[in-house]
Amino acid sequence: MQEVAPVGPCCGPTINTIISSFYNPFAKHVLYCFTAGTNVRDHKREIDALKLKQAGVQEMIRINMHLLDAVPTEQARLWLESIDRAVSNEAANRLRYTQRYRFRGCCSPNCLGNYQISKRAVEELEDVKSLLGSVPGDNNITRAPYARAVENMLVDPAPMPRSREVIFEDVLQFIKSNDPNERIVGMWGPDKDDNTNLLKKINNSFLEQSLFDFVIFVPSPSDCSVTNIQSEIISRLGMKQEGNEATRATRICGQLENKNFLVIVDDLRQNLDLRAVAIPYPLGFVGEKKRKVVIMSLCGYRLLVI
Repeated sequence: MQEVAPVGPCCGPTINTIISSFYNPFAKHVLYCFTAGTNVRDHKREIDALKLKQAGVQEMIRINMHLLDAVPTEQARLWLESIDRAVSNEAANRLRYTQRYRFRGCCSPNCLGNYQISKRAVEELEDVKSLLGSVPGDNNITRAPYARAVENMLVDPAPMPRSREVIFEDVLQFIKSNDPNERIVGMWGPDKDDNTNLLKKINNSFLEQSLFDFVIFVPSPSDCSVTNIQSEIISRLGMKQEGNEATRATRICGQLENKNFLVIVDDLRQNLDLRAVAIPYPLGFVGEKKRKVVIMSLCGYRLLVI
């Protein structure tokens, strides 16, 4: 009879490894059915810790958001959005857990339901731990991208009449002047389209080499209230549209007070208080800074600027 060679000692570990590779994942999945409560509680505990971290980051952002054009960093924004999703997922899974036995007012064990809830809690817990390990640092505020000094306006390519060319040249001379008494120029004319086109040409004349940190073109507003004019300026400066009139005034003034600026207002339809808008005073050529305002109106008597 042929002898069968005994299994050597080296085969034992090999067999154990093969069995373990099948057994461990199987056992893990079986345990999900019996550890739902523990896994759900662990998930909730880590979510509560994550919410505390979230509150801390949000408070730091709130404290620093008073800066003129401060915004959360991309890292902080994405992290906070991920937390919102994680909190929502945990709450939904916990609700499924509390309702898993409810069936016509009595208890009805549901192994499949336990398995799904437990497995989801474990998987989402890993995401929560990852978020806890990647909390943004103290420097989670950045500044919004700075607005361009001059925005290119679409103009009518047709040559302007000579009379308009003269006005255009006179206004540019006024704008470029260093005379401290030359502060505001007002123009009026019956043709709105021609007026707007002239102002846009003035704006575009500073595209290649601007004398100003900001050339702010305020388009024809239907309502020339302080609030609306502020809104146009804030939008042009790339700042957030929030706060009341006084808050906006503080932000506008803070952005412009140490800058060279030219404000162009198209089609003014009522008296306008530039101080209320928060255009820094005095205007003109002040301390090596140019502060000029150009206003166009269809009606001359409306050019009064307080």
